[in-house]
Amino acid sequence: STIAAQIAEQIDYAALAGNGLGQPLGILNHAEIQEVDAAGVLADYDPFARAVQKVRQQNVEPGAFILSPST
Repeated sequence: STIAAQIAEQIDYAALAGNGLGQPLGILNHAEIQEVDAAGVLADYDPFARAVQKVRQQNVEPGAFILSPST
């Protein structure tokens, strides 16, 4: 792997899971981040609709979804 790829991987990790100590506080560690559990195989768009609703309840228009392929 190239140095650029390794740096990019570390930046991604810090942005997502950083603990805020000597690195950015990642979005997974922010108290205000909205989560929706879409456990199992997605059969419809209901989890996305619930996620959008949760964000809009905070008077914000959602602009992106972050999905985990391992969960």
